[in-house]
Amino acid sequence: MTDEQISTTCLLEFLWLNRQICDTISKQTFDWLASLVEKSQQRLNLTPLHVSGNSITRSKPQTTMMSQPGSSTPTPLKRYLRHRKKRQTLTTTSLPHLPTEPRLSTTTTQPQLSTTTSRPQTTRTQLRQRKEYRMLTDKERDDYHQAINDLKRDTSVLPNKYDALAEHHQKTSETAHGGVAFGGWHRYYLLLYELALQEMNPNVMLPYWDSTLDSSMDTPKDTVIFTDKFLGNPNGNVTSGPFGHWERKIQRSLHKDTSLLITKNELSLLIHKSKDQREFMSTLEMHHNGPHVWIGGTMVDVDSAPFDPVFYMHHAFIDCMWERYRVLEKQRGQNPEIYPSLKSDSPAHQPSTVMINLPPFNGVNFTNADGYKNFWTETYYSCAPQPSCSVHSPECGSKWLECDIFTERCVSKGSEAALPSVTPSDVFRVKNARDQTSPTIHSLTTTPPATQFGPISSQPTSKNKKITAEDFFSTLKSLKKLPTNVPKTPSPRIRRSIMKGKTGQNGGTGMPGRLSSPSILVTQQQQHKMLSIDGLKIPKFKKPCCGHPRQNTFRIDCKEGTDLWVFVPIKVVNLRHGNIVYPSYPVNSEGRRLNSSDVFSVGQQLSFASNLQSEARSKHKPCSYDKSGMFKVKISSYGLNYYGIYEDTVFLDNRRTVSTEISYIGIRNPEQRETKVFVTAVDECGIACQPMILVRGYRTHHLRYRKNIGAIEITTNGHQYHSDTYRGAESLVWKADQFSVPQPDESKIPIVFVCDYRSKNPWS
Repeated sequence: MTDEQISTTCLLEFLWLNRQICDTISKQTFDWLASLVEKSQQRLNLTPLHVSGNSITRSKPQTTMMSQPGSSTPTPLKRYLRHRKKRQTLTTTSLPHLPTEPRLSTTTTQPQLSTTTSRPQTTRTQLRQRKEYRMLTDKERDDYHQAINDLKRDTSVLPNKYDALAEHHQKTSETAHGGVAFGGWHRYYLLLYELALQEMNPNVMLPYWDSTLDSSMDTPKDTVIFTDKFLGNPNGNVTSGPFGHWERKIQRSLHKDTSLLITKNELSLLIHKSKDQREFMSTLEMHHNGPHVWIGGTMVDVDSAPFDPVFYMHHAFIDCMWERYRVLEKQRGQNPEIYPSLKSDSPAHQPSTVMINLPPFNGVNFTNADGYKNFWTETYYSCAPQPSCSVHSPECGSKWLECDIFTERCVSKGSEAALPSVTPSDVFRVKNARDQTSPTIHSLTTTPPATQFGPISSQPTSKNKKITAEDFFSTLKSLKKLPTNVPKTPSPRIRRSIMKGKTGQNGGTGMPGRLSSPSILVTQQQQHKMLSIDGLKIPKFKKPCCGHPRQNTFRIDCKEGTDLWVFVPIKVVNLRHGNIVYPSYPVNSEGRRLNSSDVFSVGQQLSFASNLQSEARSKHKPCSYDKSGMFKVKISSYGLNYYGIYEDTVFLDNRRTVSTEISYIGIRNPEQRETKVFVTAVDECGIACQPMILVRGYRTHHLRYRKNIGAIEITTNGHQYHSDTYRGAESLVWKADQFSVPQPDESKIPIVFVCDYRSKNPWS
């Protein structure tokens, strides 16, 4: 794993486990979810589910869930459930909560678990499959989007069914994250979401988002799934696509690099090299955190993440990878139903702990151990294989994917694949629309190609005006919504006037303003229809070369707003690294270019940069270098005594031996109490830089720094290193008298990150 994956995972889990709970769970929502489970068993024609000892079985229906008086001796778990039912009763004001029973020891060998039914089980091939999102047909994708929007519109459960289920992910950090219960809890939660979708449309299945298809792209941020046909725009408030009209806006801020996305190689190592299910689950949860941060915005916050539909598809992929490992465990003769806990685990991750906020099955509250049972994928769903291809079979099975035959892997197509196909007629329709004197386009109609390509509007209103891709496709989209008028056959009067005309040279009538003969008209139409779109210029979308600025949520605990934050100056120092030769070469006295090195690396090396062009630390991810020399470093702050995250990007020049940049990082305002924060800086390859803290008290002209792991405390006492605005923080550093050159006062910069790739990460 990269330094960024390690730090991000640890810090996110710390934040999620220690955050302030902001909302309460509605009993109305809880009852609705319980009804979904009950209806699902009726729809599947299943016998009621019973828990007995360490097994989940299906038997003939009985009048009550528990054993009747005089029946066989109840098992320990039945006694436990009876005891819980006496202590916990669902009312309109109380819901299941974390149990306080003593921890159960799991050091002894657990008995063999089984899943049995009173009739032959449904085979895996008969189960409905969860497909990769891009493998859905157009109708399946439209139905899936429609079902989500139907949940959003259904207010029979307040505020609406989609939001009600999303809110259920709150108050789950103790049981659903940071331990081995992670997989089982989310498996049940995903099933509830799928059942809710099927309440809207019984044919819908939850697809999974295979992020390895995007990590294999040259520019993952350009993936087709963040377009109008899939999930909408990738940055800022989501205003396009199937969810762009939502009143509660989704926020995104996609990273440009791949360091936070799991690769196919890493996934293969995880599945085939994990020594046991405990190690697998721990590493899987770490990998799962990366896409949350990569998408940013709504997805970063554990409380708000389910409000973006990509959350469920991301977790469905994590669940399918878990199932792949479980199948492999069975093939090895292992029992994947054994819950892999230890005595040292927290009470929230012990096998007997009830899954918080999730409804019971027929009156029985499921425990963490139940999340590891086989019946979930033996009863409700299976996972379709990941899209794949080879040299001999170079098809991925989707128009949204393409086969890289050099690596023999499927890769997602970019955003341009989702643009509508454009014909020559479309181009001229947009041209005509822009030339109209009327500002509206609703009066436009589709005319025959001959008239579009021939006498276009004579008004040169747009002749010298360039059109952007946004304007072009917006106009085309509006035009295609208009009714199309089928061209009528020329009237008899026109034909008579043609026939009466005298034929001139080249078959013309010889009369000004008269139409040519029918044969000439047909020839013109055929020529226009044969015009290739390759000969016409279609505006291209201009994408920021360095990506969009990061959109932060500016959330502090349960409140949001930039007035809750202050900004602190920081400095990033980058030492040139990487075996790369930039295309600016020295020239010898004979005028020949010396291509073995670049002009920036000629001469005596600086004493502190002896390993100038050494390889960066290998973290199973290739580090690509922009030939321009531009290199990005992401700076982040994670609250230690508050819930809040801030991110920004710093741009440096890797051509130089030393490149520096001053920036400003957001933290909680320390006016009320001291702010404890963890700061990090990682480059676009996921490699961490060393934090250095300014040391005061030395009587010297040189500033002194000491190494730090990144944990700092900022107060209002002593020197002031923060300001309540970004520009205010700039004014702390930059000074200039009238007519003088602005100079930085580096004594006002308390944190310096040194990106020296020869050393280990700051936490080693």
